[in-house]
Amino acid sequence: MGTSALTLTYVNSALETAYLVRNQSVSLLIDGGGFKLGLSENEEYKTATIQLHTGDIIVLSTDGYFDMTNVDLKRSLTTPYVKTKYGYRRLEIFLTQKGWDSAEQLKTELVTEIRAFQGNTPQDDDIAMLVMKV
Repeated sequence: MGTSALTLTYVNSALETAYLVRNQSVSLLIDGGGFKLGLSENEEYKTATIQLHTGDIIVLSTDGYFDMTNVDLKRSLTTPYVKTKYGYRRLEIFLTQKGWDSAEQLKTELVTEIRAFQGNTPQDDDIAMLVMKV
């Protein structure tokens, strides 16, 4: 991140959850990049640069958080239960619901929300998250 010019230059190597949160709106950072890291020995990755503003928040995460499921106890004739994913749309709504005082506040509240959604359903994917506030 260039702190004097407030720019962020990044490479998105197939990361589905890279967001810019600005003024209670959210943008997906999908420019730049290439295949997932490690899939091709000679892969070339393109960079993208965005202008940042004071108060902007960058959220990067593996898909494990948003693919997190809970077991919906609604029963039907054909299935004993339905697994529901937390999902990207639910994340986008969460990110825009209020102004965030800090990256730590957003991360803590988001992890708490996702864990509450998960309930007693076992975790079945890796999870990692980075949240930065300008």
